[in-house]
Amino acid sequence: MSETSEDRSKRNFVDNLLSYNFSKEIRIYFNEYDSEYSHLYSKLIKRLKKYLSNRLPNSVLLTRITSNKAQHPVLNIFVALDDEKVTQKEIRSWLLSNPLAYTDKQSGEFIDCDTIGISITGRFSNEELLMGYASTVKSERPHNIEIFEMNIKRVTLMNSKNHHLKLTTQQIKHRKKLVREKVLAKRK
Repeated sequence: MSETSEDRSKRNFVDNLLSYNFSKEIRIYFNEYDSEYSHLYSKLIKRLKKYLSNRLPNSVLLTRITSNKAQHPVLNIFVALDDEKVTQKEIRSWLLSNPLAYTDKQSGEFIDCDTIGISITGRFSNEELLMGYASTVKSERPHNIEIFEMNIKRVTLMNSKNHHLKLTTQQIKHRKKLVREKVLAKRK
């Protein structure tokens, strides 16, 4: 039996999530989503990811597009940093800054974080939170992001060239074992 696209996406995300020590999680909520402007959201998300990747060159970033209860897009960003001096507050201020603003070529409209209506939250991640998140992703269906009509990948790993941030094979196997146990416990 071949693997479905949905299963491959979940496996890819979980494998990457368990392979690095992600210490921060940032969520970007698009509060005023309008499908008429889905191409603008796609562009902004791509700009956000590229901007963060360039701003944090010594990090590994894992992003995942999901949706919230209001059926608006949410961009989850997991950050594994080489330099733990970078704070959640700094990252938030970078994301809300003007380098992300642009004028859309199709509509001529000036787009920035205020125009799109985003809000940003963040929290520190620990191994227990990551294991819980991974087991939830593994055991549940992914959010339906097709409704957003955005031409964008659901999961992206950026700056993976920073091999020194990757966990050892033994640590990754241990984490995968913990996630399998959590998934089995949820099924009971």
